[in-house]
Amino acid sequence: RTIDNLELVVSKVNDMLHHRIDDNLKDAARIIMVDLPKDELVTLEEFAAIQTKHVKEAADILAIKSEEVRRGCDDLVELIRDTMPEAEPGSLMPLPTIDDEAIAEFKAHFARLMYSAVLHSTRKSFDVLKQRIASKASGGF
Repeated sequence: RTIDNLELVVSKVNDMLHHRIDDNLKDAARIIMVDLPKDELVTLEEFAAIQTKHVKEAADILAIKSEEVRRGCDDLVELIRDTMPEAEPGSLMPLPTIDDEAIAEFKAHFARLMYSAVLHSTRKSFDVLKQRIASKASGGF
């Protein structure tokens, strides 16, 4: 019975880490924050309008992904706290506890991963822009 409960908790933790946290981090890293028109000339004003709209949409998506990662971390901590065994009266065996410092470190780890994902997305976006500008075959913006 206890082993079955442990397997269920481990399964839930793995699902949360994979589907709610890792997937959102990967999605955030894949976002391109620049929208370059393909094979058409646009004015500077049109280009700026296109970029403003696209960057706002990308920023909204990144904010959603970041919030999902934060909520996933909060839910994971809550799941672990809820499944921690309670001390039985008269028990001499100490039970493991989760301290606030460990929780803060756990959340900070995923905050750094989110920062890295946004940084990767930004670098990839600059690379796309750089390739387009350097392209000799490009017809311009």
